[in-house]
Amino acid sequence: EDHQIAPVLVSDVSLSFWGGIDEKTGIVIDTTHPLHGMSVEGTILCLPSGRGSCTASQVLLELILNEKAPKALVLRDRDGLA
Repeated sequence: EDHQIAPVLVSDVSLSFWGGIDEKTGIVIDTTHPLHGMSVEGTILCLPSGRGSCTASQVLLELILNEKAPKALVLRDRDGLA
């Protein structure tokens, strides 16, 4: 079996993907967020929830296409789109 290890990026503050993460770089650009300036690329991103509208899926797709996406997204709260 192939086991991969990824860094875990954790915040107790929700994050809006739309306007919160640069889809071209994977860097958190929300200046009010504790993860500001950090890259989500290749991480296991753990958040209490997303924040904002349903555009998070669009930003996630852009991150994937640009190879800047997290390896996994773990949310404490159920996502309204699930």
